[in-house]
Amino acid sequence: MAEPVVVVVTWNSQASIADCLESIPTGVPVVVVDNASSDDTVARVRQTRPQAELLELGGNRGFGTASNRGAERHPDRDVLLLNPDALLFPDSLPAMVDQLASDPTIGVLGPRIELPDGRLERSWGSNPTLREEWRRRREGITAAPAEAVACSPDWVTGGCCLIRRAAWDLVHGFDEGYFLYFEDLDLCRRIRSAGYQVRYWPMVTAFHQRGASAHQLGLDTERHYRAGQLRYYRTYGGFEAQLGLRAYLAAKYLWRYWRFPRDRGLCRAVLRLVIGS
Repeated sequence: MAEPVVVVVTWNSQASIADCLESIPTGVPVVVVDNASSDDTVARVRQTRPQAELLELGGNRGFGTASNRGAERHPDRDVLLLNPDALLFPDSLPAMVDQLASDPTIGVLGPRIELPDGRLERSWGSNPTLREEWRRRREGITAAPAEAVACSPDWVTGGCCLIRRAAWDLVHGFDEGYFLYFEDLDLCRRIRSAGYQVRYWPMVTAFHQRGASAHQLGLDTERHYRAGQLRYYRTYGGFEAQLGLRAYLAAKYLWRYWRFPRDRGLCRAVLRLVIGS
């Protein structure tokens, strides 16, 4: 079975990209798609892994669009998506490839993901509902060790996952209407609708220095999250769920507008999304 192509999307990722690229086994094709970084990301890619294909986009096109451009470079290979602040352990990729090959019903395979403090990232889950998102907010981003068992959830994170090329092609990759957040949930949902399963497989581990790019976006991260959330609910949520989400966001950001004057720009942006999207 041919090695997958590893697609890494970068944006001002100079602090982490070298470690990420060094964790990918030698000989595996790598495509780095850069979303117009203003730091030394591109130079570090060339220095660390000169054999990698480097695709420089003219602007920040977002995660899904950049991933699609990267996957197009090797149309005959499965696709491993890897965040620039994520690392593969030495045996991770071969084990994921073997597992995908062993079960033709798997369309997407996600590993166990560790955070820097040793906790587990909640890297899989059920399709979002308002109740489910409230529960996850209360529990935080980590999953209890007892939950770290193989399962077939509705989604796994796009921060590190292996996607079967046939499944990817069947759904035409990511919906490029998402910029950042919820595009992986949407992709997994469409792949499941196409007849494949999404599989969480904790026998393989990856490491994630969470949120390096998102941290740089500051409050824009929250705006992109809400834009993706609203798009997802508009596509799949039904009238009542959409109405509930919009009412919740309107109340939340109107209160925040008056309570925290420094956040008023963000609040106006989100409220425009609530009204207009």
